[in-house]
Amino acid sequence: MYEIDGPDFITRERFDIVAKPLAAAQEDQLRLMLRTLLAQRFKLEAHRESKTVPGYALTAGSDSSKLHPAEGGGEGSMTGAGLIFEGRKMPLSRLADIVSSALKAPVRNATGLEGFYDFKLDMRPYIAGQQPGDPPIDFVSIAMSALRDELGLKLEARKVQLDVLVVDRLEKAALEN
Repeated sequence: MYEIDGPDFITRERFDIVAKPLAAAQEDQLRLMLRTLLAQRFKLEAHRESKTVPGYALTAGSDSSKLHPAEGGGEGSMTGAGLIFEGRKMPLSRLADIVSSALKAPVRNATGLEGFYDFKLDMRPYIAGQQPGDPPIDFVSIAMSALRDELGLKLEARKVQLDVLVVDRLEKAALEN
């Protein structure tokens, strides 16, 4: 994951943590409780820092009229399966997050377009004809083409600022409570 930096084993090791609060708690309180639990059981020490890393910017293309503004906003929805992504009442920052997840690289919304949109992004036609033994699929090129052709957006390679959680100390063996 590109938002966490630390010892190599943090990408390989997995732990099951079973815990529940004594009483109902808000999300921010639960996050604080989790942070305390990780510090106590794993001796976790970490800090945040901003780093400039290679990534992408989602920008408005010359034909961004292919986007369909949605009335209202708030409770939008996103569905995706088989390289088709469909959003209803979604900000373009959410589309940037989805593209980021698919490319496993940071993508920032730099369209300057506010509000909420309905959109459908179908990347299947861009890999049609792929045969066994063909070179690996270049998902960046596919995403660039699909975003341009279907939504009138551009995906540009850029350096982006990223808030990174840097793990300074973490013990593999958890302490029991």
